[in-house]
Amino acid sequence: MEGNSKLDFILKFSPKDVKTYNFDLPIILNRYGKLLGLTRTVICKGLKPKFLVDPQLVVFARKIITSAEKCYPVISEIVLSNPEKKSIQWRLDLSSLNADKIFTLTPN
Repeated sequence: MEGNSKLDFILKFSPKDVKTYNFDLPIILNRYGKLLGLTRTVICKGLKPKFLVDPQLVVFARKIITSAEKCYPVISEIVLSNPEKKSIQWRLDLSSLNADKIFTLTPN
């Protein structure tokens, strides 16, 4: 890493159990080792699911458009589920989808 620069990274939390997680995230510098001043404590909690969306990330394959006459849609199914005993109300904000008119979502 160059001097006077910064590096952003993402720490993804994927809990396996409903419990509190607490661990140290050590930052180790080459030729210096672990520096106590750089260690950060991560505290997070795995909660019982309230509403599930599967898949969490929808990735469409690349599509080469050769002509306007041969445009066929690609469909990906997203499953919403409620593991709770209580009913829930939900809605989708489709304003960003409606602007480009490339994606449609049913039911909405």
